[in-house]
Amino acid sequence: DINVAWVKGIEYSEDFSLSAPISKDDVCNYIYPMMNNVTDFFQVIPSEEVLELIDKNTFAEQALGIEDLEDLCES
Repeated sequence: DINVAWVKGIEYSEDFSLSAPISKDDVCNYIYPMMNNVTDFFQVIPSEEVLELIDKNTFAEQALGIEDLEDLCES
């Protein structure tokens, strides 16, 4: 498992990009809330299981932006 709790310590970032086998719980509990601290570019490529939950299964669709994370975490 990858510990992504460290992102809670990020207070400001222009860009954020993370590709790792991150679970839905970690995406929604740690990554999604910090989107408000990123000003320019934000994307996450989580685990294949998370991508399958929102039907993002082609390579071009794997980079999730803020709207994708809203779909994942607020539904």
